[in-house]
Amino acid sequence: MQKLINIKKKNNMTLSKKLLLTTFGLHISFNGLAMKSNKPQISDFNPERDMQAVVDLCDKEKPWLLRHGHKGHVWVCHRDPNCHIKILRENNEFAGFIEYYDFPCGRKIDYLAVEQNFRNKGYGKKLLKYSIKNAHNKNMDFFEICTTTNNIKALNLYEKLGFKQEWKNADVICLQYDPSIIETSLSHLIKVQKNKEHL
Repeated sequence: MQKLINIKKKNNMTLSKKLLLTTFGLHISFNGLAMKSNKPQISDFNPERDMQAVVDLCDKEKPWLLRHGHKGHVWVCHRDPNCHIKILRENNEFAGFIEYYDFPCGRKIDYLAVEQNFRNKGYGKKLLKYSIKNAHNKNMDFFEICTTTNNIKALNLYEKLGFKQEWKNADVICLQYDPSIIETSLSHLIKVQKNKEHL
């Protein structure tokens, strides 16, 4: 009987602790011993795991993408040391990706896409900020992204993050970032991150 009481005490977590952990996006397993975070993670492209998901998302988003991200293109990018594909996953489920090329003069984003069921969570913004911060850390002065002229939601996001129209035609608009706006945005990001680390 005493052993049973000790086991119950060991696995018993107060309601306030459970609420606190749930508030911060943590799950508690039924035995009360293990916890894992729901926080989305950005990782390198893994062809065995991610290839089909990237190609399928490109197929679904054809109207918004400037060129089609077919399997051959993704393989070429994966093998090119100047091309990078970063994958965003939530609970180990593919949520979106960003693809960019690094050149001596700067960085150009080719693709940024988020799965329909993961939208309105700020994941496009998260991927773009990741790429901006990474470029900033490499002292890149030029940063460009292009999209279709009717992709208003993407254009609003880019402009909110400090991008300004570089050129436009009937179908395509390209934006370049203003380093002073990005500097301010990155400084804010770094302050927020440091505050989170201190909590």
